[in-house]
Amino acid sequence: MRKKIFGLRDPFPEKNNVSAVVEDRYKPLVDYEFLEVTAEEKETLIEYEKGVAFHGGKMQEHLLGISENLYKAQQLLADHKGGTFYKWFEGLGLKKDFVYMCLKRYSLYLKYNKEEVMKLPDRVVKEVAKLSDQLEAAKVYEIIEAPKPNEKLKELKIWLAERSLEEEGYVVIDKDSLKRERLCKEELFQVKAEIKELQAKLKTLKSREKELENLIIELENVNAV
Repeated sequence: MRKKIFGLRDPFPEKNNVSAVVEDRYKPLVDYEFLEVTAEEKETLIEYEKGVAFHGGKMQEHLLGISENLYKAQQLLADHKGGTFYKWFEGLGLKKDFVYMCLKRYSLYLKYNKEEVMKLPDRVVKEVAKLSDQLEAAKVYEIIEAPKPNEKLKELKIWLAERSLEEEGYVVIDKDSLKRERLCKEELFQVKAEIKELQAKLKTLKSREKELENLIIELENVNAV
């Protein structure tokens, strides 16, 4: 079975023959009703979508292959002095940032045996590489397999911080309680603002009330003559 592409559900379910899948079993990932396109445009866009999905899968496979070869070359040249590995990949026209990101990805792939590592955003790869010694393997798998790895990473970093505080003897305040406190404060601020506005309006109405009473007295005196 093909791997999921870009963290989305697999558009080629239970098929290895790509051409057969494209013709018979492809299920669009995009909600074309939401896009409000014509039937003709929809058909054409689905063809483009097939191409993006197919080549997206190839990108993941190719990135794994590139990362593996870079990793092996680095291991081979580890004992060489004078930046031999750097000179080698520079000769291939590769940038340092790209190469070392590939090495990080492949190290994580070797440790966790998950091709999904190749789809993770660069920032997540860097963070996971730093935190992998602090996190249990199950927690790292949660990040790698999450539909939104950035959000899962943030969640686990908060969990790590709270665990660290608890180990040091601090009491961690319940996040739900803090959220409720913040919401109550926001509502109180709004209520006070409304009261202030109503008080100002009441003052204006009281002043107008006095003016009208005085005017009525004057008019009654005039009409009584």
